[in-house]
Order: sequence, then C-alpha cells, then structure tokens
Amino acid sequence: MPLRRDRTLYLDLELTCDEGPQDTLHVPDIIQIGIVEVDTHELEITREGNYYVRTTQPITPYCTGLTGITPERLKREGRPILEVLNSLKKKFGPANKVTYAWGDDAVALASACRLHGVGYFFHFVNLATEFGIISGQKESLSLSAALSTLNTVFVGSPHNALDDARNTARLHVEMMKRFRSEWFALSSSYESPPAE
Repeated sequence: MPLRRDRTLYLDLELTCDEGPQDTLHVPDIIQIGIVEVDTHELEITREGNYYVRTTQPITPYCTGLTGITPERLKREGRPILEVLNSLKKKFGPANKVTYAWGDDAVALASACRLHGVGYFFHFVNLATEFGIISGQKESLSLSAALSTLNTVFVGSPHNALDDARNTARLHVEMMKRFRSEWFALSSSYESPPAE
C-alpha cells in the first residue's frame, strides 16, 4: 500500500525512568503516547491524541518530576498498551502514513509491539537525524534548541508526550514552509530552454 502524502503523523513517548545510569538489561515501559496528524497541503494540525498507558513498573519520583505523570494518574487514566496500540491504529491509520519522532521512539514502540504480539505498523523517520543532516549540525540538538534555530519557541511542557509531538510537528511544518518558499521562488525564476 503506498504511503499517503497528504497526511503525516508526529509521535512522542514518555517512558518509565529513574535518576542515574540506566540498566541496559532493563527495558523501560511506555507510560504516555502523544500523537498529532498534519495536513501537508494546508500545513495545519488536523487532529491529535493523548494516551496514558498502564505499567507494572514503578513510577519513580524522578519520573514524575520529569514528566508530571503520577502513579495515580496512570491508575485512573491509563489503559493497557495493547488497547492503546489498537486505538492508534484505528484512529490515525499509521500503516499508510509516515510517522515522525524526535529521537529513537521507534525502538521502544517496536519493542512494545513485539512484546505484545502486535505486528509493527509504523513507518518511522527520526526527524532529529534528518534535521541534523539538513541543517549541517555536528551534534544532536534537543527539540527546543532545533526550534530556536528556526526562531521558533517550544510551546507547552517538555517531557509531555502530546506537547512534544505538537512541537515536532511545528518544527517540521516550519521546515516545509521554508523549503516550499525557496522551491517556488526557484521554480518561478527558472526559464525553460527554447524549443529546438
């Protein structure tokens, strides 16, 4: 099935975490998924979703301080990961759209799909890598720093999955606007060669 060009998705995850070095054998759980869809013709967000995910892992005070997500919120609003993945699939149709994330969120999502026996249905692009290549940055930038290079500010709270997804979309929309402006300027000034 060909990928749509009129809609793109932007996704961000928040994961269980603790202060200090992470145990490489320990796989963090997804606790929040934020997703937005952009109309690539109008360059506007058309819809969004915010999902809290239940986990068997403890939510540490460090994790709550970073993300604002409390064990109580997950108990009250969290749903099983399988249910959330099915909701994403049904509502946003990621199987036929490109999904952008700022960083390696695809790894955690693929791991969750594998763990729960769900076929992986995303077409991910790491926008942080793409932005670094296009802009010639020698080191990876945070999403906030990347936005500021385009004279745009982060709106909302970092480490909130929905706000991070919205800002990833805003950054990509700004990149598209600038490219299209340059492209149309070049296209309109191009003179086709005379017919022979």
